[in-house]
Amino acid sequence: MKRYIKTPLKYALPLLFVGSLVLVSISGCTSSTNPTATPTATPTTDSLISKMMAQVANVHDVAWGGGNATGLVNQVNFGYGGGGDGATIERFNTVANATAAYNEAINGPNELKSVTVTSETPNYWGLSYYKNATGHAPTVQNATTAYVGGSYQQHQSVIQYDTFVILYGHDDNPNGTS
Repeated sequence: MKRYIKTPLKYALPLLFVGSLVLVSISGCTSSTNPTATPTATPTTDSLISKMMAQVANVHDVAWGGGNATGLVNQVNFGYGGGGDGATIERFNTVANATAAYNEAINGPNELKSVTVTSETPNYWGLSYYKNATGHAPTVQNATTAYVGGSYQQHQSVIQYDTFVILYGHDDNPNGTS
């Protein structure tokens, strides 16, 4: 009886191993390159935007998403420093879509030009952040800066670096409120 049990096991284990390999190789494997696959979730962060933000001191109140501009890939709003300073960084799928968003943020209703008290020298806030995150200087670089008034006083800039549009505000209210 012992001899009968040992012989089949000696051959059965290698056959079981080979059989399991064959089964795994022919069973329903799926490819990650399937062109009909659709993502099930939208990413909430963006690696390039995150690399830019990592260089800003004292970032707080971070909010990803929002916005529905044509070609918008991702967007983040955040404050930084100890005052009312803040920025919005938007990344678009093409330079043309970023340029359209840049122009809208300046000339659109209730946008920068409509609240300007005085125009200022363009502020290229975030240029070093962009260069460090992408590894190159932008080929398209635009900026418009203005001093705005009303219930707050702030230097505001609309900046474009290639497919990125940055809305930047530096709080400058003499009574410390915004």
